[in-house]
Formats: sequence, structure tokens, C-alpha cells
Amino acid sequence: MKSLLISLSLIINSLSFAGISRPGSLDSTAVLPKKIRNATFRMMLLPTYDKYNNLGNEVGTGDAFNKVVTIIDFIDGLDNEDDKTLLKSDLAAKGYNDFDASAGSTTGQVNVSAVASVPILALGINEKLTLAVAVPYINADVKVDTGFVASSLLKEYSKTLESTKANKYDEARVKSNEAVSRKVKTSGYKSLKDERIKGVGDVKVISKYLLSNSEKVSLSMTNILTLPTGEEKDIDKLIDVPLGDGQVDAEIGFGLGYKINSTFNAYLGANYNYQFQDKTSERIPEKSDSKLTPDIDPNVERKLGNQFKTQFSLGANLSDKFSLLSGYVFQHKQADKFSGSKFSSTRYKWLSNESEQSLSSIILAAKFSTVNMYKSGSFIVPMQVGLSYGMALAGKNTSKDNTTTFDLSLFF
Repeated sequence: MKSLLISLSLIINSLSFAGISRPGSLDSTAVLPKKIRNATFRMMLLPTYDKYNNLGNEVGTGDAFNKVVTIIDFIDGLDNEDDKTLLKSDLAAKGYNDFDASAGSTTGQVNVSAVASVPILALGINEKLTLAVAVPYINADVKVDTGFVASSLLKEYSKTLESTKANKYDEARVKSNEAVSRKVKTSGYKSLKDERIKGVGDVKVISKYLLSNSEKVSLSMTNILTLPTGEEKDIDKLIDVPLGDGQVDAEIGFGLGYKINSTFNAYLGANYNYQFQDKTSERIPEKSDSKLTPDIDPNVERKLGNQFKTQFSLGANLSDKFSLLSGYVFQHKQADKFSGSKFSSTRYKWLSNESEQSLSSIILAAKFSTVNMYKSGSFIVPMQVGLSYGMALAGKNTSKDNTTTFDLSLFF
């Protein structure tokens, strides 16, 4: 039972809705003793307000909505051609001849507050092999807000208008304020709105095998099969929180544990996750810099990028009850690949834009175990409570928000 006292890391240490996952806690080489069962409830707080863009810069999650609107774009928002001509003529007469100048910009903000509740059941088959299954349930609140901010040039021009032209200007101003919503609607998407998304995510089936174990060194192998039980993204929603990615993953990982002394231990591990090719429905971009499009291909060949993860961590067993851990986790996902025959091959390649991902994180964790107290008869239940806090250091096309994870494990 000593492996339980040190820091029995749960086998599932990250959660992914789609794409790269944010790590929830730290891995170890520990397995369950023979015929010992483990029931764990994990709760992960996953706010998503900011992200790393394709250049690794920190931006808001709704950054894609922030687009410059030219004077001609502003005028073209009007429905009536005579009204467009009226404003164009008035602008030219007053010296505003550069119709490519900025009239302002559309703005957008997207905030997602997600909580993942993950029951995990594990069983020690023998002294070396542990099997487990994890079933995540996700509850996410999505808040969306869009608008328009006029440029100083447009504000200056508005002060020169008499009533008739001012009315047309105001109409164009209202249209610009609703530009994102109108474009979404005309492209056949569902209206942008706040909503709550909840349901079961992708189920994971795990095996962990202790390849070798000596007084100082231990080596483990982990295999994870991810099943597509979570609901995929809705291609008719411009903003969505998919609960799964719709295809099967197979992951293998190796971990090396080293006992420095009676207090400190170290861990080094690496995992590789292969995502199998499948066929899915996608909206096919018309432009390289925008995925907003009315065109749909229901038979797209898709190969999501494979993922690599490595971890280095240090643990300190302060007593037979308390332990502290800290670790660095690096994750990388290759770019996705798409192909189809309904549209040009270039348009399918645009689906891969900004699909390569990376994330570097620091995780701090604390654990409290009653196993020794239970063995001595001073506590009625053998259990472990854990709290982890993950902080993003750098990334590419991933969330940069911190993650808090709470674990409650019972052994029987």
C-alpha cells in the first residue's frame, strides 16, 4: 500500500473538449495494489476568457470578431442603393474621398465558464496492472457580445450631416453595430446568443502497467483509448463548445519515477496520442483568413493532428498524510488535415489554419491521505483529497486561462 501513501496520481490528468487539453494534475508511476478499487470524483474549473493566438500572443477569446470596417463596407451595410449613393456623394463632396479608410471596427467578446465533473473508477487487477474508466460530464456557460466602434473619421463626418443624411448615417451605424450578427445569419448559421451547453464528454478507458519497480526507480506504461461519446461541434454555430471531437484516439505513455530520498521524488514522462482519420461534415471557408462561410460539405475526410505531451515534476512527502507536488507540462498538437471533392482543394486546406497547437504549463498540487490512519484504526475511511492549480506560461491557439482541479478518492 505504500504507493498509495506517496501520491497516487489519478490516471486521467487532463480533460479536452476538442483539440489540446489543459492539464488538471500531475502523472506518476503509481498503480493500485491487487484487488484494491478506487472511486474518484474530479471537478475541474475551466474558465476561457483569453487565449494564445497563432503567433503566441495573448488575445481575447472573441478576437476573431475584431475586424476593421472600411468606409465602403460601412455604406454597403445599407439595404437601399439610392441611400448608398446619397452617402457616397455626400462623403465625396465634403472631402472624404478615401473609401478604403477605416470607418471603425467590429468588436466581439466570448467568455466560457465550464465545469467538468469526472467520475473515475479504477481497479488493481494485480500488483502491476490497473484498469480504469473516466466519464466526464461538462457544464458550460457561453456568453457572446458583438458590436461596432466608429473611427474618429466617421465621428467627424457625422457632425456635418443634416437631418435627411443623418438618418441614413444612423441606419448605416445600426447596421454596422449588428454587422457580425447579420453576416452570421445570412451565412446560414444559428443566431449568436448566450447559452448553456451540457452533456457527457468523450469517455476514456485506461490501463496502467508497472513495467519495473525497485527501491529507487520505477517505470510505467499507460494506454488510453478515447471513445467518441461526446457531442461534436455544431457546424451551424459560429461559437460552440463541443463535448467531443467525434473520432477515436489511442494514446501510449511511459513514466519514469525516481525516489531521491525518503522525502523527495521525481518523475519524467512522455505521452503520444494518435487521432484516427474519419469523415465529418464541415463548413468550407471562402477566404483564408475567415471560416465564416455558407458552404457545407457533409463528406469531408478529416485527420486531426496527433498530440505529444511531456512532464517533469518533483514531489515532497511532508508526512504519511501530506504531500506537495510541482511540475512542468509541455503539450503539442500537429495541424489538422482536411480533404474533399465538393470545392477546390485550397479551400479545404484553409480549414487547417490555426489548428496547430502548443501549451506550456506549471502545475502546483497538494494532497492529503488518510490511508495510514485507516490502517492504524484512527480513521474510518481510506481516502485521498487533492487540489491542483494549473497556470499557462505560453502557448499557440489554446486557452491561456488557469485551471483549478479538486479530487476526492475513496479506496476499497
